Amino acid sequence: MCIRDSLFGVSNIPLGAQIRNIENIERILTECASRMSDFSLKVLELPFNEVYMDPGRILERLKVDAKEKSPQELLEIIREYLENIYKEVIKKSKIHLWVYGPKYVDFISSEAAEKFTMEALEMAAAFASMIKADGLVTLLGYAGDNRKESLKKSIKMLREIRDLLLPSQYIGIEIPGKKELLGATLSEIKDALSSIDRSIPVINLAHYYALAGGILRRAEQFLEPIKYLYRESHAKDFIYIKISGIEVSDNGERLHMPLITNQPPLNVVIDAIYKFLVENDGVKAYVIVESPLLEYDAEYFMTKLKEYFEGVSRRASRGSSSGR
Repeated sequence: MCIRDSLFGVSNIPLGAQIRNIENIERILTECASRMSDFSLKVLELPFNEVYMDPGRILERLKVDAKEKSPQELLEIIREYLENIYKEVIKKSKIHLWVYGPKYVDFISSEAAEKFTMEALEMAAAFASMIKADGLVTLLGYAGDNRKESLKKSIKMLREIRDLLLPSQYIGIEIPGKKELLGATLSEIKDALSSIDRSIPVINLAHYYALAGGILRRAEQFLEPIKYLYRESHAKDFIYIKISGIEVSDNGERLHMPLITNQPPLNVVIDAIYKFLVENDGVKAYVIVESPLLEYDAEYFMTKLKEYFEGVSRRASRGSSSGR
């Protein structure tokens, strides 16, 4: 196990990507790939955006008259366009692309809320499928007054979304940042994972830290959710971890901060990731940074992790030499 087993990335369009037209998904991903290459990043979590994922806008950009084509023909044109982006941009750049679903997930408050959520997730899943992303990341949604019944409803709806994905794709279920959301307890994430085939945990350690009130100080406290949720993951060759600096409130997260704020403490988080990888040889860690500094903090985290691993190797080497 070594640092090369880890892949780093960002959750959003990199800050330095030179993008003027948010409607052009080909331009967005081309710029993302270029910027990520500059920082040696390999995982992109692209947030759902109904503008650049809208089929009508794609057809308009391709100068296709929708009136002259059947719905099936239009769908095939969009599919071919996105598949070409996958081949020419994503695959060539060796990027692991994940699509992050809508920030607002609510299956229970009202019929309107459920309809809005499902339409957004369906659009994100269709996009993820056509562009051959590794998968779709989502929250379980609002918990309401009856968390048990709400979780059942969420599992039911997310199975429908999972069925829109390719057989090779995963649906990632993220630890949320707020206590009123499902998944604020690890058991809720565990139940969802065990009930939804092809699901994986998205272990947001900053959110986990905030939900715990910002009091976690030991590596074992961060190692716990990683080990606990990995056991229920339907993917055994990688673990998906997210990190950011975070400001804590009584209800969980208040806002995301740069990593240099050291909340949660980075050396402790790095120690937890290291211990997990030592215990699970052959498992890759995807480390996704979603702090406001994105690629800059991803580079910073890579540097800190490399220093930690090198320090461990040096100590192990000295110990081996002195024991001869």
